[in-house]
Amino acid sequence: LKDDSPLYIIDSNMLEKTGMARDYIVPHLFSEDLLKYAGEDRRPPYRWICIGGARSGTGIHVDPLGTSAWNALVAGHKRWALFPPGSVPKSVLKPKGVNSAVRWFDIVWPETQRAAWEARGYPKPIDVWQGPGETVFVPSGWWHVVVNLDFTVAVTHNFCSTHNFGLVFRHTRVSRPKMSLRWLDGLKVARPDLYEAGLGIKNRGEVCSEASSPTSSSTDMSSSSSSSDDDSN
Repeated sequence: LKDDSPLYIIDSNMLEKTGMARDYIVPHLFSEDLLKYAGEDRRPPYRWICIGGARSGTGIHVDPLGTSAWNALVAGHKRWALFPPGSVPKSVLKPKGVNSAVRWFDIVWPETQRAAWEARGYPKPIDVWQGPGETVFVPSGWWHVVVNLDFTVAVTHNFCSTHNFGLVFRHTRVSRPKMSLRWLDGLKVARPDLYEAGLGIKNRGEVCSEASSPTSSSTDMSSSSSSSDDDSN
């Protein structure tokens, strides 16, 4: 018998605890980090070390708060499947009882390759095989599932850029209202254009929530974990 949910360590504190944060450099393509203007003591955890063996991984999900993410693989190999926002209903992508990445690839993946899948108007998933030294970018709102093919070590980092600011700000107004106000204060000096955009969103009462937005996640960026079902990558 093989475990469908092997231990997967996802730790947001390891970089600081081990001193590795001193050598941590964000790739220039992802250097815009608007959430820093909320303050390091207020923003949710946003970068993790992920360590796991074969068959561990993360089930199908969308990253929290409407953020985008990048995942840099240090060792091992991962397989990803990605879907654009709104292209496939959540109930189809995430059937009841299919929580682990292994079960998703065993049960849902074959369905995506059948003629009936495309006949329903659903796109085939983007199939990515990631090796050491390679980085995968996950745009805001994209559904994705990741399985480790062997022992892997990776760094994953969620961020907000100008492109997805409106979506992320609407999400924070619901799930982290105090942070959203402090973020707005920080943007007033650093990015007056986004401050005005955020103020307009606030004054109009615009929000995003799990119930109202297809780009919501089942998790909150609130803590580190040691699990196979966490929604980090």
